[in-house]
Amino acid sequence: MAADTDAALEVLAAELAAQCERLVEEGIAAMRAEVPAFFVRDGDPDFVDNYRRSYQEQLRFLFTGMAGERSLDGCDPPAIALWEARMTAARGIPLEAIQHGYRIAHRLLLDEVLQRDLDGDARREASGWLFAYFDWVSAHASAAYARERERLVRDRDERRRRLVEQVLGGRTVDAGALGYDLAGTHTGVIAWGPRAREAVAALGARTLHVPGTETTRWAWVSGAPALAGVDGARFAVGAPAAGVDGFRRTHREAWAAYRVARETDAPVTHYADVALSALALHDREAARDFVVRELGPLAAPDARRSALRDTLAAYFAAGDNGVAAARALGVHERTVSYRLRRIEEELGHPVRRRRDELAVAVRLAPFVVPS
Repeated sequence: MAADTDAALEVLAAELAAQCERLVEEGIAAMRAEVPAFFVRDGDPDFVDNYRRSYQEQLRFLFTGMAGERSLDGCDPPAIALWEARMTAARGIPLEAIQHGYRIAHRLLLDEVLQRDLDGDARREASGWLFAYFDWVSAHASAAYARERERLVRDRDERRRRLVEQVLGGRTVDAGALGYDLAGTHTGVIAWGPRAREAVAALGARTLHVPGTETTRWAWVSGAPALAGVDGARFAVGAPAAGVDGFRRTHREAWAAYRVARETDAPVTHYADVALSALALHDREAARDFVVRELGPLAAPDARRSALRDTLAAYFAAGDNGVAAARALGVHERTVSYRLRRIEEELGHPVRRRRDELAVAVRLAPFVVPS
């Protein structure tokens, strides 16, 4: 029985191979009708010729396998199938288009098999071979497509990254090569987290973004960014600024805000809100010395001193108003009065004597005092 089946499939493969040209043209016609997105380069005769050649060579591979052992174990996919996938990716054609093409070829060939006068065993064997082949080659083509798209994105990102670094370094570059208007108003953004790329892509249509460090992505938004929350991503944001100098300045501010934001859990950190902390944290050791000198015993990393620092911060934020500070802290105003007395005892002088220095010290304390 097996010998008869093999013989029948050898005959079927030879008959189909003899009609390869017709099968290819029917397949291309079906692709034009069902997947017009694939022929975005229809006016390019080389594109169509290359696709026709790929179709022909894959059919020959398929028919050779049908007439042989019909096993894909240890086989490499036809090189032209992988080349076609890369070509498709390079032209920006959706992956679904090439996958649909394989489904069309499979359907047309299966129709050919079902129309032939074959016994049940031969028909099942031929059908099984078609299913196995198209599943196999489609998976390899999809992987090749994905690798090519990733390479193209990586190469594009790297080219833009080099141009951006030249701008940040003070050199003049062609804004057209960046695809971004350097003369406008920009808001610099640093994004990080596992979904940083998706986050910056969602900032708006007029956005330039490039790889930053190993853990960040840098972006510039023409105008105000739409900082919609993206799970798995956080933002540090500079102030809007105009022109090439503004492009550089807002990036520096976003980077400074990022240095502060790494110490917090805030999803979005604006430079304007942390400028003082960012400035001090350029020299963390000097900032720590300043905090310890100004706060004295209050800089100790225990819960009681932490509560006193929080009270002092709330008192300053409320304009030295104890009642407003109590309201912000959710405690009774007598509690704030008591804590202020304890603070002055630990400091050894009235709060008002070094009010400005203390206000800076309590803002910096969370970044330099061990918890």
